[in-house]
Amino acid sequence: MSATLLLRWRMGYNEAEEGNGEINIEEVAKHNTAASIWMIYEDKVLDITNFLDKHPGGDSILLEVAGQDGTSRFRDIRHSKDAVKMIDQYVIGIVKKDADTQKKNSFGIFSERKYKKCIYITAATAVLALGLLVAHKCLRK
Repeated sequence: MSATLLLRWRMGYNEAEEGNGEINIEEVAKHNTAASIWMIYEDKVLDITNFLDKHPGGDSILLEVAGQDGTSRFRDIRHSKDAVKMIDQYVIGIVKKDADTQKKNSFGIFSERKYKKCIYITAATAVLALGLLVAHKCLRK
């Protein structure tokens, strides 16, 4: 039996209850204290309870994201590659997505693409307008 499975068994985790590694957001939200702290990072559920005392930045920043998605906070700090590699040892499952969540995510990706396309079109239009203005000024002389 692997160390992870042994630890999960000793802590009372049951794969069948979690849907074969899928954990819903409501369950993650219940683990928001120093006694049991879970967080989400890139759709992975992490149990970081044993990491609280080891975190170089102190436990307060981890407690701020307890029971929540901490992906953006983690990225904002720009952790080292070693820190990113450490994440895997705390993964206990993945976030279970319902149909509504999947629709929102796919819509969000679509919206982001449209947004970027609009930015490029706007920038190209501005450059073209500036070029026409300069050409007009030069030709009037």
